[in-house]
Amino acid sequence: MRLIRNLVGKKKTYVIVVFLSVVYLIDAYTQVGLPSLLWGQDCVFKYIAFYALGNWMSEKEVGRGVELGNKARWAAIATAFLVIVFVLAFFNMTCGVLWFVTGTIGPMAVALYSILISRGNITSSITAFHGRISLIVLCVHGPMYRVISKILSVVFRSETDVVRSSIVIAVIISLITLAICAVSVCGD
Repeated sequence: MRLIRNLVGKKKTYVIVVFLSVVYLIDAYTQVGLPSLLWGQDCVFKYIAFYALGNWMSEKEVGRGVELGNKARWAAIATAFLVIVFVLAFFNMTCGVLWFVTGTIGPMAVALYSILISRGNITSSITAFHGRISLIVLCVHGPMYRVISKILSVVFRSETDVVRSSIVIAVIISLITLAICAVSVCGD
């Protein structure tokens, strides 16, 4: 994104991001079918808006504003964002344009909570560590999820669908995934 911004300027970069996102939405609603590009580059249309939002938040130093502002107000905003995401997910309203809404305000809530965690204590160190390994978690959580789900379904003597539908087991699977990723990184 910085390359595009250096070539065409900041305003045109955001116009390009909006254009690519609109192309994705048109493709999603009309079933035109974007061609598959080399190395999954067609996924750029779907995710570039989130990347642009992160860059915008970084440029505006949103974190610094949260640290200097009323922390209770920012915590309430983050909580409201999470409640909205959970309500939309509970009522299966995470498709189409609402996918962008939940995909935007959910990470914004997590970012706000992350900023509100004071620096220098154990909690912030753990959070910073998991932030550093987040790309690894992103890359391996899919296959790990399937394997761990199968193992837990054998342990609990149930079908994998039952294991997948339990929120408690989903949290356990997430914690196991984070632990395995953390151990694999610490081993280096």
